[in-house]
Amino acid sequence: MTDKEILAELKPNECTLGDLAYAMKNDLLAKENYSVNIFYIRDKSNTLWAVRAYWGSGRRYWHVNAFSVTYPYDWYAGSQVVSRDSLKLRDSDSSEPLTLCISEITLNGKRYKLTEIE
Repeated sequence: MTDKEILAELKPNECTLGDLAYAMKNDLLAKENYSVNIFYIRDKSNTLWAVRAYWGSGRRYWHVNAFSVTYPYDWYAGSQVVSRDSLKLRDSDSSEPLTLCISEITLNGKRYKLTEIE
């Protein structure tokens, strides 16, 4: 399925980068056999991105990439679409900000060095 088909058919609730960080940090995502977890996240310019996260068991870290939803990328069967309401992302009483420390992120094939995302 393409992003256009997923968005029209499954209608996943959009997530935030903080939701993605929380899900990775708290082991809420599929990790086996390079399972792909797809999040739909808007940037500060209100552009919607398909953000792919999968666990690299060989090197034991998360691989995260963002793809434009206008690019007709065809996700393979077995990919997990993550909707904001499909995961218990936060305790309702928790007011702590979510923080993920990473060294770099790849967006559309270009690597960016980062220190922290909240």
